Amino acid sequence: LAPKMEGVPRYPGDAAFLLEFTPFAVPINLRHHFYDFQVAGSLPVVAHVERYQHITDNKERLEAIGANSALLVNLASLTGWWSSRDARRLVRDGWVHAAATDAHGPADLDLCQKGIAWLHAKLGEDALYRLLRDNPRQIIAGQLPEAWR
Repeated sequence: LAPKMEGVPRYPGDAAFLLEFTPFAVPINLRHHFYDFQVAGSLPVVAHVERYQHITDNKERLEAIGANSALLVNLASLTGWWSSRDARRLVRDGWVHAAATDAHGPADLDLCQKGIAWLHAKLGEDALYRLLRDNPRQIIAGQLPEAWR
């Protein structure tokens, strides 16, 4: 059965929605739920995937979840703010689909800028455009882009 999506906030165009959960209790059968969402025409977008060690420490689980949802890394995490080692590993190893802010106010913008600089310095301009421009456009359209590899 397709999941009910009534009342779930979505990105413009209604094809994708942002999702986050507590890092300490990842929902049971998450990858199956993500598949159901995609079948229903909604792309799940996982915010700051680097925080979910239950997912990121298991290659098979990470691959299964990344096959049915867009995985976002927080730009601030690339600077050492939160889970930076995991965030950098996920980006370097090509697991994430896009990079985004988790900015809650103007004070967070400096960390975002540093995260952008880290991406540019470590992966180059092509990766920067793909992770910050091209892939997010696909995600908002409900299309799962290839992860950065």
